[in-house]
Amino acid sequence: MKVLPDIIQKFVKTDKIYYVFKDFPLNKDALMAAQVARSLPAHEYFPFISELFRTQDQWAYAPNLKTQQDYANALFRYAALAGMDRASFDAALANKKLETFILNELNIGEKQFHIDATPSFIINGRKREGAVDFKQFSRWIDEA
Repeated sequence: MKVLPDIIQKFVKTDKIYYVFKDFPLNKDALMAAQVARSLPAHEYFPFISELFRTQDQWAYAPNLKTQQDYANALFRYAALAGMDRASFDAALANKKLETFILNELNIGEKQFHIDATPSFIINGRKREGAVDFKQFSRWIDEA
């Protein structure tokens, strides 16, 4: 279900809603992915995370991935496609300031909005959860 492009076209580009994407890594692999994504040039961020979401079964859930290094190596293949070299990739994963920032954002989401799942949406202060179709998302916007 590819709903985000329609949401951006109908609601964000028409200034009906303001879209803020927050990382919400539920495990170490997702945290590594968020750190790498945040270390890419800004124009590469959304294409990179879109590809990671599309290919999760290959870098996050593949049965042959056993160690943190296995996950990092699988993730690096995608980072390299986005133009990141290994030294920059390793630096992104070692960036404790960035890791702390991402985890603080996660904690704020948990505490302030009681986020405990992805995707979650805050629409005029009200939490909505789940991957929904465009029609349902539009209803949420209309209700707000």
